[in-house]
Amino acid sequence: MTAIDIIRIKMKNLYETNPDVHVNVSIATPKTTVFNEPAVIKAVYPQLFRIEDKHGEMHTMKYTDLLTKNIEIRELNIGIN
Repeated sequence: MTAIDIIRIKMKNLYETNPDVHVNVSIATPKTTVFNEPAVIKAVYPQLFRIEDKHGEMHTMKYTDLLTKNIEIRELNIGIN
């Protein structure tokens, strides 16, 4: 099982049990930096997932962004090794 598979399984579990999360984003293009932003996981797909921010805007993200730590979902990191 690859690291992406593990992240995908954890995201699906989080989506099914508690989709209200907090997101940290640090992306160079477009320059975006967000710290501890509330969001809701709206959908989990094999290659990507969708979240809705507190402004009601939908964002599509890749699991690789979680792996490279461009995006962090704080609840994925609490109590998970």
